[in-house]
Formats: sequence, C-alpha cells, structure tokens
Amino acid sequence: MATGSAVGSNIARIHELNYRERTLLIACGAAAGIAAVFNAPIAGVIFAIEVLLTETVVVSHFIPLITASVVGTLCSRIILAVPDTKGKFTGIIELNDIKQKLFQPEQFNKISVKSAMKKPPGILFDDEPMLSVMEKFDISRSWYLPVLNKDRAFLGFLSKTKLFNKYREIPAKQGDLYE
Repeated sequence: MATGSAVGSNIARIHELNYRERTLLIACGAAAGIAAVFNAPIAGVIFAIEVLLTETVVVSHFIPLITASVVGTLCSRIILAVPDTKGKFTGIIELNDIKQKLFQPEQFNKISVKSAMKKPPGILFDDEPMLSVMEKFDISRSWYLPVLNKDRAFLGFLSKTKLFNKYREIPAKQGDLYE
C-alpha cells in the first residue's frame, strides 16, 4: 500500500497536480496495493475511501479507484514462463510468490530465476485433445496452464476462462433451437 501511494504521490508531484487530484492518485495507489496484496479489489476501493478520501468522496472518484484496484489485482497474478538456453520450457515464476521481495532492495542480489521458478501445476501440448485439456484443468485446479509444442518450446498460456467463453460461443452462433 505504501509503495502504491508513493507512486501516486510522485506522479502527482511530477505533473504538478492540485491537492484533490494528488489525494485521489495517492488513494488509487493505495487501493491498487491493497487489492494486489490481499487479492481483494473491492477492499482496496473501500480502504482508500475510508482512510484517504474521508472528506472529498465524489462519484467521479470511483472509476479511477476501481480501475487501480483491478489493475493491482491483475498485476499480482502475472505468470512468467522460463525457458532454458535452448528455448525449452523449464518452469514458471508467479509474481505473487516473489512480490514481497521485489520491494526489499537488500534481497535483489539474493533472488535468482532458479530460486523463484517452480513447476506448473500441469502442462498442455498444442496437439492435445480437448478432453485431456479439461481433465488437466480439473486435476490441477488451475485457471492458467502453459502450452508447449512437441519440442517443449513455450507457446503461451491457456486460461480455463477463455475455453469456457469459446464453448459458450458455439451454442450462441447456432441460434435458437426452437425456431
């Protein structure tokens, strides 16, 4: 929260914003920080309103506060694929696992990619049947899994949400069954 507030304060200072605008940016930074740390965007907004915007809450403040909270939450869910020197997939780093160390300068030289990396809960291949893909999502209880080609090169992440949305499109394109 303090880091988010500091970012908001510095942006306000650089752009020479007035007191109300600076207070809103500080509140947005705090909301993003709370949302990221606790995975709770609504709590981030409420905290910012209750603690930082006690005297000047207007409806127009909600859009930047909600946006900052959602972005903070999404940033805390960043997953990075780690390839080896030959481009083969070796593991993942989840920002959520290392975010506490990112704001401790004395830790910078102690964190290595290898120490932060872990095995993903499952791996998908680009030619894998959809039934197998859904089984891996169910077994892993994950919402994102890495997709590799036959040479184990990383192609991207597949989200369970995207799969569900694609399946919902199929009946929608077919129209009403009773027409």
